Amino acid sequence: MNKKVKFFLTVSLYPLRKLLGIKHDILDAINKYYEEDFRKIPKNERAVFLPHCLRNPKCPARLDSLEGVKCISCGLCKIGDIRKLSEGLGSKFFVVPSLNFMKRIIKKHKPRGVIGFACSEEIKKSIRNEKVNSKGAHAYKVKVIPQGVKLATYNCEENSADNWDKLEKLIKS
Repeated sequence: MNKKVKFFLTVSLYPLRKLLGIKHDILDAINKYYEEDFRKIPKNERAVFLPHCLRNPKCPARLDSLEGVKCISCGLCKIGDIRKLSEGLGSKFFVVPSLNFMKRIIKKHKPRGVIGFACSEEIKKSIRNEKVNSKGAHAYKVKVIPQGVKLATYNCEENSADNWDKLEKLIKS
């Protein structure tokens, strides 16, 4: 099957996957489809987004209304390590409270590639509400090439990720 046709069917049928008995991971399909294009994007034209729910409940970092949570690498969670890795490679780094907040940052900074963790609910919202096609995902008319890792759980307060190494690999790629 043609790569574009397979991608179109995967994204189009995503809302019906349970009804159709499909156990396909949409994020893996999206990553695989865009992988080659993503690797061509220089690291300084990428942005790494982490959800605020990965923060430790005692995190002292504060929310900036324009740039998200400003991580201070306090050591209470893994976010500081990811920030250092991302920024050390030249990528922008953000901790965001929502998908809409992330889209505003994309509109402002216009990265060509985005990387991040996402929960199943945010993935569903994004596919349902955003223009995702063979050329990329669109946020406020800014085209980006996405790569993502699914969070282990869906919990907006204290979430967890059991695959930080996969995220680090994407950041380094």
